[in-house]
Amino acid sequence: MSSNVILTSNIAQLQLISQYVSTTVGFVILFFGVVGNLLNILTLIKLGNHKHNTSSLYILVKSFFDLIVLFVGLFAVILNHGLSINSMSTNVVWCKARIPLIYINGFSSFTCLCLHSIDTFLATSNSAYWRRKSNVRTARILIIGFLFLWIGHELPYFFIQDTFNLRCVSTNGAYTQYSTYFIAFGLFAIIPVSIVSIFGYLSYRHVHSQLLEDTHRPLSRLTKQMTSMALFQIINIVGFSIPNGIIQAYFLASANLNKDPHRQAQEQFVQLFFNVLLCGLYALIDLNVDISIIYFRFLKRNSWSDFGPCITFLLQFTYNGQQRCLSSHFSYDFDECGMCLYQILEPFLNNIFICILNDLNRPNIVHGPSNNVSLDDFILLLVGSDIDEAEDVKRAFS
Repeated sequence: MSSNVILTSNIAQLQLISQYVSTTVGFVILFFGVVGNLLNILTLIKLGNHKHNTSSLYILVKSFFDLIVLFVGLFAVILNHGLSINSMSTNVVWCKARIPLIYINGFSSFTCLCLHSIDTFLATSNSAYWRRKSNVRTARILIIGFLFLWIGHELPYFFIQDTFNLRCVSTNGAYTQYSTYFIAFGLFAIIPVSIVSIFGYLSYRHVHSQLLEDTHRPLSRLTKQMTSMALFQIINIVGFSIPNGIIQAYFLASANLNKDPHRQAQEQFVQLFFNVLLCGLYALIDLNVDISIIYFRFLKRNSWSDFGPCITFLLQFTYNGQQRCLSSHFSYDFDECGMCLYQILEPFLNNIFICILNDLNRPNIVHGPSNNVSLDDFILLLVGSDIDEAEDVKRAFS
């Protein structure tokens, strides 16, 4: 009898931990993902690099797809598992549309990532023939073509999903196996990791060989930034996709085993954690243009301890906001859900904004104790003594 009580208590604790993890980690990834992708979109549109540079076009389109994945995928996980608002999961239309929307935009994002790596390889090649293959017209055709390919790939999902016992489940066993084996392990892990790693390494060899040979065709600054971005994406995709692929392989290997309720609860927690963590792949800021460099410049000039109050407040608002959303005051319709999330996010965003403003207005960084930071002071703070970068930043903000 006591063992059953302990087992039930452990399962309840795991479920509670799952709620806190999905809420805390999910909100952090969602917040920085939305901010980072919006920063990418605004920066690239403002500078107009996507009109003549294919890598910038791929990153711009990828940012749009990433935003959709974060809202349709991660935001729904936070509502369902973190805040226990499961009214959307029982809706038949949402049940049939959610996974296809995630997969279509997720595959399109991964496609842009792979095309970006291939394009970087072409742009850094010593051969003029291969460099001519990197053009905006071809990039647009590839983006639209792959988008229609993924839409056609996900059309069957609309007809094999349905609600059962208040859960959204697949009614076709063969497609479930295909989704588990090929989609989760192949399209989301093995294929993109292989393409990005191979072409990222080849791009690095191109750049390295040109630096050693000191050729008469120096790489442009934007091409160098795109190459750095492609190399960074190797670490990004390996860090987020490989762990998820390993977990999926474990679930495939142990699918037919008899598991006790405690182990099932443990596996559900692990699966939820890595599903949330995988969304970090769509949330990292792509630092590929001059304006985005100010993000690192800002952090270099300021101590991480200055952001301690912001991090502490994040943990506090997550717990307090969850309790407020789970109170009986809310009946979990969409209007009250939106008001609840607004009440949670408003103090957090205000606190982050105050932290940044206080840090910018420190007298030892911005000359003078003035409470107002001019554009010149702001650019001086972030860019420093690089006159060319300062002029580029000023033109972008003007």
